Amino acid sequence: MQITDKEKENRILPFFRLAFRPFFFGGALFSIVALSAWGSFLLGGWPMAFYTNPFWWHTHEMLFGFGGAIIVGFLLTAVQTWTGIPGVRGWQLACLFLLWLTARLGMLLIREPTIWLTIVDVIWLPLSAVMLARPVIKAKGWRNLLFVPLLLLMTAINGQMHYAAFQADHSLAIQAAGSGLLLITVLMLVLGGRVIPFFTSVRLGFPQPERLRWLELAALVPTGLVVLAKVSLVPVNTGWVVALLLIASAANAWRVLRWKPWLTLREPLLWSLHLSYACIVLGLLLLALTPLTGWDDAIALHILAIGGMGGLILAMICRVTLGHTGRPLQLPDRGVGFALGLPVFSALVRSVLPELVPDLRIGFYFISILLWILAYGTFLIFYGDMLLQKRVDGKPG
Repeated sequence: MQITDKEKENRILPFFRLAFRPFFFGGALFSIVALSAWGSFLLGGWPMAFYTNPFWWHTHEMLFGFGGAIIVGFLLTAVQTWTGIPGVRGWQLACLFLLWLTARLGMLLIREPTIWLTIVDVIWLPLSAVMLARPVIKAKGWRNLLFVPLLLLMTAINGQMHYAAFQADHSLAIQAAGSGLLLITVLMLVLGGRVIPFFTSVRLGFPQPERLRWLELAALVPTGLVVLAKVSLVPVNTGWVVALLLIASAANAWRVLRWKPWLTLREPLLWSLHLSYACIVLGLLLLALTPLTGWDDAIALHILAIGGMGGLILAMICRVTLGHTGRPLQLPDRGVGFALGLPVFSALVRSVLPELVPDLRIGFYFISILLWILAYGTFLIFYGDMLLQKRVDGKPG
């Protein structure tokens, strides 16, 4: 479908022709920079101060800096497919990306919380929501309007983290970071539920399983309720939270089994999606069991963040980049298939091994970081040029 003028498109720098280009490239590169800084800090070699404090900076930047970039890049690209209306491009996209980049650089270089940097970091997400809402409303694609309030809720949680920074309220920052991760988990459950069975059925040639409304609600609503409860800061009975997370974990486990993941073992672009989604299921289960067992909740949170978010993002950006640059859905190198599994190994090394061998905890953290850097470094090596150059088929985008 030709949805933009080719001559006008050719006057736009390829890097700013669709949102996936700058935000996938910038997000992947920033995750490597951020985790390199974090690893250096853990080993005692980072010479610079972190914005607010090291732990605030690490959690905030991986959720809202890295995760936010990829989410916005995906949604502002996908909306073009959903609506048939050209996505944001050119100078508007460049300005949005510059806001994101300014916030990232500012938090690397400035130590104390500042109002101007807070405004820059908070405002780019609602601007993204407006850019997403315009074509959805114009096309009356109400089903996809769901992502607008989710981006606005992400903005509110980001604001909570910044407020906690100004107040030096460590407990509020931790709670907001947990809310942010669970909100991103809801986004992954929504998007994963749409694309994983579709991609799997198209590639392997069997019909998608029928969507069971009750199962879809059970998979999505409980986690959403937990997020809303956490964001509102209203005390919630722990038993209810445990029950909701157990329901979500069980429903999503059933959901993924209906997608027949065992048939994808020879297709890295598919099994990586299923494996990362399985990490989400495991993370929700462990998060539910944490109050009952006394386990450190960092185990569940890092399974969700590294294996779930990191793994699913890597699998999706590899696939989306190929499709939206006019290339066949085939890995550019066998090494990419190896890299697609690394976030899950990184999650296990970070979460499980330190509990088994506490004396080697920092070493395991560092190995986990190296695995992430190898995974996303591989993406940049093989996909970076694709994001910087125009489509190989000559089409817009």
